Amino acid sequence: MLGTVGLELYRGIRARRRQYGESLSAAAFSLVWRNKRRWGGYIVHVGVVVAFFGIAGSAAYQNEAVETLAPGGTLEVDGYAMRYEGYRLEAVDDHIGAITDLSVWQDGRLVARLAAEATIPPQHGLSGATERVPPGEGLPRGDPETHQADVAGIYGLIRDLEGRAGREVKTPSTEVAIHASLSPSPRPDSERIST
Repeated sequence: MLGTVGLELYRGIRARRRQYGESLSAAAFSLVWRNKRRWGGYIVHVGVVVAFFGIAGSAAYQNEAVETLAPGGTLEVDGYAMRYEGYRLEAVDDHIGAITDLSVWQDGRLVARLAAEATIPPQHGLSGATERVPPGEGLPRGDPETHQADVAGIYGLIRDLEGRAGREVKTPSTEVAIHASLSPSPRPDSERIST
């Protein structure tokens, strides 16, 4: 596809230069300007090809790992280590936030502290949080009694949030935690992790 569009452009510019004696840039501009619809279609097709290569290239460099971690547990992938610091429930405006705290380490140095959140609207109760976090897993102390106390205590928060919100929020969602940096290397003054 890219070759065909390039060949069409080359032939069109060459023909205009021979016929009208235009410079390279003037011939390219005139060729495209006189038939905007045709060249617009070519641009769209080239864009689709570039997007295809971009998606294929980004998928080639993805790395995915699935593992169940207890608090303090670490998952290592490609020189990075993610340590699961704990799980907490918070009442935030019109929803319950089920928040997972993580620390990200690169080559033994702390590069980020992240908090991913699943937002649970009051009418959904805790089903979203408790299905993903079975008793005794994902809690700061990791014991079933703490989990049961958190679940029992959250219903009061749910009733309070329903009253304050005054409306139903129907769709639970997840707020991902993203660490963005211009530099892939860690800060020199970061903490060190012992593995």
